[in-house]
Amino acid sequence: MTSLTLDKFRAALRSPLPWLALLYLLSAKGHLEIIDSEYSVRTALAIVEDGSMLIEIVDPQVQEIAPEIDGTKKIYSQYGLGLVVIFLPIVVLGKIIAAIGSLDQRIAIDFLISFYNVPFAILALCFFRSILLRLGASERRATASVVLLGSATAFWNYAVTDFSEVTQLAFLLGALHAVLSDRPAKWRRISLWCSLLVAMKVAYVVLLPIFALYAWLEKEGVSVKERFRPVLEYSCFLIPLGLLLALANHLRFGSPFETGYGSQAASFSVEYFRRDWFDYLFSTQRGILPFNPILLAALPGWFLVPAAYRRFSFFCL
Repeated sequence: MTSLTLDKFRAALRSPLPWLALLYLLSAKGHLEIIDSEYSVRTALAIVEDGSMLIEIVDPQVQEIAPEIDGTKKIYSQYGLGLVVIFLPIVVLGKIIAAIGSLDQRIAIDFLISFYNVPFAILALCFFRSILLRLGASERRATASVVLLGSATAFWNYAVTDFSEVTQLAFLLGALHAVLSDRPAKWRRISLWCSLLVAMKVAYVVLLPIFALYAWLEKEGVSVKERFRPVLEYSCFLIPLGLLLALANHLRFGSPFETGYGSQAASFSVEYFRRDWFDYLFSTQRGILPFNPILLAALPGWFLVPAAYRRFSFFCL
């Protein structure tokens, strides 16, 4: 038994994941970096302390677009409830540490939250490696790709901050990993990962029809009844989540379709897209392409994917 445990320990040390996790733990900032996280932290604190989701204004400009709540100047966060759920145990732990050490609770809470992405980053890398292996990559190439993604791209930067992008990526890769599975109930797993993704950011509903279309077309030469089965399984978590979000919006804002951005939701999104799309792609400060050359290097790899997975590769593109 001891020998088996030692062999597992040695195998773990040969994996890059523990070393990447250590790298992330040592390089996390120790404080919040973006104002968006403050909304979710305050909401989690309000739930723990007041049993409410009403929070004080974080950014005065938000008051102009936030739906008014009768009898109070507080607002409800316009960000996804998924991050609030993740922050809840961290907030409780931070309050306990602050009480024991006689610290300001926000110092303890913000410090802990700066590390929250690390386990999700490792989960995302695990999914990434497994996807590569399923697509025919060798162990060595899959491991090298994990190291490159984890340490030589913007992935590292996001893994050690309070940005939620790495958490979202972990859920998205979880869904793609499940798509490649041969398990009979795989579309339930896909539904779960997609539900978690939408709970983080409702904008991901734009991806749901793509998954549904893939579920419908995945098997060739089958009856319409057989095509419906994966689509129904795909909805098993998404429908309850949609109802839950609609109920939460109704209880908070009085409408199941209100998300907290008020009447300017559509124009807000379009305006920001027009303003930022070029920088997000090509800027040397935050552009996807300059910061992720691995994307450009990976494009020719589409032609190397085994024919059996060519449809999956096209689905990813």
